Amino acid sequence: MAVTTIPTAGIADDAVGNTKLNLASDYAFTGTVTGTPQDMVQVASATGGGTTTQVFNGCFTSTYKFYLVIASYNISASSVISFRFQNSSNAEISSANYYNAGTNGRMESGGSGVSSVGSWGATSITHGKASINTAEPGVRMFVYNPFSSEKTVCDTVFHSQDNTSNFNTPSIGTTLDTGVSVTGIRFISDTGNFNSRSEFRIYGMK
Repeated sequence: MAVTTIPTAGIADDAVGNTKLNLASDYAFTGTVTGTPQDMVQVASATGGGTTTQVFNGCFTSTYKFYLVIASYNISASSVISFRFQNSSNAEISSANYYNAGTNGRMESGGSGVSSVGSWGATSITHGKASINTAEPGVRMFVYNPFSSEKTVCDTVFHSQDNTSNFNTPSIGTTLDTGVSVTGIRFISDTGNFNSRSEFRIYGMK
């Protein structure tokens, strides 16, 4: 019985053929990759610009129902960070329709504990815990249903060292108690600026 030999010579390392792929090489793909659905896509990113606010407009669309927001702060002075949603006119939603409720886990040199945090009819998403400017705390937020037909809900977990001997981890849920189209989000520092080492990432999830 004849044995068929598949030729491998003559195929360049910068092209993918059906007979050869050199895994030790680097490949420069210039075409469009199709047929690979992605369940989580980065829709916005930024670094700090030296101001007390970081604004994202148009990052929430009907393409995705859920969004993940991740940030790491480097701030110029000890500050409390809060958040407000943006509307379809790229203006911050600052009316007293934010209902926040959760807990704060605290560890300090004198002990530890858990306490309630939250606010009824606040003007922003807030946890009330300051961060010292020499630390780089992080925040993780899940945003659900940023559509005009539904109230937008958000889960926030934040880490904060507010002095040399006190560390907080507030975990809160928020409802924006009005059915408006939410298209973006604003980070607000009450004192210090977001330095260039601050990183912000927003992902849409199907």
